[in-house]
Amino acid sequence: MNTHETETGLWLFLGGMASGKSQVAERWISTVTSHRPITYIATLDDSGSHDQELAEKISRHRQRRPPEVWHTVAVTGVQALEEALIRAEDGPVLLDGLGAAFSRHPLAVDWQPVLERIARTAISGPLAVVSDEVGWALVPADPSLRAYVNQLGQIHQQLASLAAGVVLVVAGQSLWIKGQPDA
Repeated sequence: MNTHETETGLWLFLGGMASGKSQVAERWISTVTSHRPITYIATLDDSGSHDQELAEKISRHRQRRPPEVWHTVAVTGVQALEEALIRAEDGPVLLDGLGAAFSRHPLAVDWQPVLERIARTAISGPLAVVSDEVGWALVPADPSLRAYVNQLGQIHQQLASLAAGVVLVVAGQSLWIKGQPDA
């Protein structure tokens, strides 16, 4: 794949919890954007939370992203996510993570407008979307959890069909399912 093909388009990074998918996506988008400023749309927010483990995880993520290169936008709702994608439309974007955003409103929200916005944003610059691959576990006994897993899986399939690249990350290792990184 040549450099022009990686300068635009949607790239989907999937993996389990603590698989290293965010770090792989950060390295990839930093490489293909020639050190241009990158908008990082974060869907996990520790403000107002008493979850020390989550706060530490978010802090580790922030430490990897120098503020002179990375502009972080924290979003918690679907509308805020769509608005952040509109504002970032001109240029490299890393959305981390779709699974966390989806978990807040899995069944109550029509996700089609967000998916369409993701596709439009990817036209003007690379858009790396990080999401949790949740469908590899046991079939959940709880119907609402089953519905969440099924719907997120459908969203992943839609995004993968539009994506220039799909990357599976396991134990910090990347398996390029679709597309290839520039050497």
